[in-house]
Amino acid sequence: VNPLPLTAVPLPIFQCSNGAVTTATFDLTVNESVTTAGATGMIVSYYNTLVDAQTPSSIITTPLSYLGSDNETVYVRVEDSATGCYSVTTQLLRVTQGPVAITPTP
Repeated sequence: VNPLPLTAVPLPIFQCSNGAVTTATFDLTVNESVTTAGATGMIVSYYNTLVDAQTPSSIITTPLSYLGSDNETVYVRVEDSATGCYSVTTQLLRVTQGPVAITPTP
């Protein structure tokens, strides 16, 4: 019996919006070393639902430029490339509202 890979829940990823929307572009890979608990030989993939991460299906194909929304949870699958065993953890996305720039009248 092979052990499951160790995983950790990373701190939320914060991105700024332009103040008019609650979505932003995220690099989901910034916390991979935290998510894998520093282990090497792990395959990390990202999903919108827990079921997708467990199956795995409907993978997020753009983890470096993912359009996410405030308080969205992304499911992170950490798979040992040697054994095929996997664990799933979560990554919280937070969008900080930036100011809306207004052009003043001359």
